Amino acid sequence: KLKDYLPLLKERLESCNNLDGFLSDLRTLIDNVIDHTPVNHFPKYYDVICKDLEDIGWEKIKSISPQFRKIELEFKDANERTHILRINVTDNYPQESPEISTELPCPFIPLWVPGGSLLSVCEQFTTSLEMYQYLWDSVDELKRECWILEPEHPNYSCTSLRISLGKNCSLKIQVNPLQPDELPECHFLGSNSVVAKLQAKYQQGYEDWSENLSILQVGLFFVLFPEVLK
Repeated sequence: KLKDYLPLLKERLESCNNLDGFLSDLRTLIDNVIDHTPVNHFPKYYDVICKDLEDIGWEKIKSISPQFRKIELEFKDANERTHILRINVTDNYPQESPEISTELPCPFIPLWVPGGSLLSVCEQFTTSLEMYQYLWDSVDELKRECWILEPEHPNYSCTSLRISLGKNCSLKIQVNPLQPDELPECHFLGSNSVVAKLQAKYQQGYEDWSENLSILQVGLFFVLFPEVLK
């Protein structure tokens, strides 16, 4: 079993100068284990998984269980953000779809046909990443320019943010992940007097603002113009 070789793999990883060298050693070790293991010891999906991972690219593997049942793959989006795709392979793979989990604003449910491949799942995943670039860019900008109260550490599934406006007041923004360039829902939290001023300012400017006012522009409007709170 591969787990018996974990100390050796750890030692090799620490001494290896590059990822390609380590992956080459890993493949050699796997081949050696296969040669000395009864055929019926391995799950029937093993050969298919190895072929899938070869097609996807070994460098995409973040982690993998000894039986190749649980796999984590790592992908970069257009702006170099790292996203993890978690895959749990069932005994009936590839006739049965693997279980998939990840952090996206909307559930990721890949299309699957019996006999499908992990490569197809990964291609659908990378296509899904493209849908959320505008949203994630806006959230990244808000994180740089504003004080995000909730969530403290937004992940890539986050569609709701609460921003500090000062004077014990905050703005909660709820964005539609499928239409992130539309005006988001805004709710002010704080004392009645301050919230009333903010709400009045919001309503006053609402008709003048574009329907395409972004989550970033709404947040920065109230953060960068503190006179609204006076």
